[in-house]
Amino acid sequence: MLASGGAHHVEYRLVLPTGEERFVHQEAETDIDEASGRVRMFGTAQDVTQLRAAEQQVAHLAFYDALTNLPNRAYACRFIESALDKAVLCAEGSNPATRPEAIAARLGGDEFVVVLRDVRTDDEAPMLFRRLAERIAEPYFIEGAEVVVSCSAGVAMYPANGGDVDTLLMHADAAMHSAKKHGRDGFRLFAPEIQQKVERRLGIESRLRTALASGRGIELHYQPKVESLAGRVSGVEALLRWTPDEAGTISPNELVAIAEESGLILQLGDWVLLTACRQARLWSVDGPRPIRVAVNISARQFRERDFAQKVASVLAETGLPANLLELEITEGVLMFDTVATGLVLAELKLLGVRISLDDFGTGYSSLAYLTHFPFDTLKIDRSFIKEIGVTRKSEAIVGAIIALSQSLDIDIVAGGVETEEQRAFLERFGALELQGWLFTKAMPGSAAAKWIAEREQTLAPNLLATG
Repeated sequence: MLASGGAHHVEYRLVLPTGEERFVHQEAETDIDEASGRVRMFGTAQDVTQLRAAEQQVAHLAFYDALTNLPNRAYACRFIESALDKAVLCAEGSNPATRPEAIAARLGGDEFVVVLRDVRTDDEAPMLFRRLAERIAEPYFIEGAEVVVSCSAGVAMYPANGGDVDTLLMHADAAMHSAKKHGRDGFRLFAPEIQQKVERRLGIESRLRTALASGRGIELHYQPKVESLAGRVSGVEALLRWTPDEAGTISPNELVAIAEESGLILQLGDWVLLTACRQARLWSVDGPRPIRVAVNISARQFRERDFAQKVASVLAETGLPANLLELEITEGVLMFDTVATGLVLAELKLLGVRISLDDFGTGYSSLAYLTHFPFDTLKIDRSFIKEIGVTRKSEAIVGAIIALSQSLDIDIVAGGVETEEQRAFLERFGALELQGWLFTKAMPGSAAAKWIAEREQTLAPNLLATG
């Protein structure tokens, strides 16, 4: 610098005798002293240690996950881009890396990505997953309680499964979801048939967003519940239906699953609750008598902090009496936090709505739930009903469930009733609610109202005779 003259700036590190590091930024100029003819340097030297530390912290926050301190999605995408660039250079004849490189990053929630660079064989990814799964499955303890975690994984390979970051991540995610559907602790390589499912899911998700925004494409049908002894309609269950279009019919189960995966389940659930309550209000005003409507509530909906307040708002907006609304929840809703669940159910009971436990008998702790939570209704899972007349064990289970519920003063709904034999068996246990194709399939609101009115008219002489 002295030889070349002019201005310059430089930053360097100083190590003090104590071992402490300091960073210095220096700005200086050089010229020749006219009196002595000597070259001289003048300027400033600034301690920028704290500034550099702050910059490093900002950079760390930008590329590392605050919870786990692992690289985040942004870092992972940069790493993959770099790996793809090097892969292209290797393909052109440059020297490959001397050893494999890898990172583990957190994408968000409970999803992580492991990126392997310079994979030499098809066995490397499966072997790594097995090693990771074994380590992750090792038990650890939280406040004395043993906790065991499992994992599922999907793998996408370059260039076979994608040539850019977004495509590779999307295909790996699709393979992971496919692995989960085939059982936990699974591993799956991306395949073309998975891509077809991905494209279908994305298409349905897009159409669902449009339908929710426009109010077209989805609708509710209502399946009546019939009193076993009197034959009257005691209520209806609101069931989601997708109006067939150019893509064909979409089953309610597939629609709900995609809504849950995409995060649209809250918006969809809000629409179902509001629409069902509006319909029930119309029936209570224009119909022969008020009809109670049952609405299925997803676990995601139920866990929202303001769920009870949202139900109260819908009741106020529609003018539906609270006792004409029944909320159906599954055992899975109850398993996350029993204390919080109890508080929400208590709030709902204060509103006056009815609470039903759906799909009873398929879980592991249902009997305990019956005594801990304020259920009004218990719905026997259809898997037991369809075995009536087929296996004695299922008949014994159904009988035991009904007897237990009656002793606890909890109403019973038997879903999936399709044969006269099933109906006759269930009627032996007294007053129950029966629901299924034996009576009618689910119908749009107007058709359901007509069916209920015609049934009331048919039953009128019998009802008068019995009082």
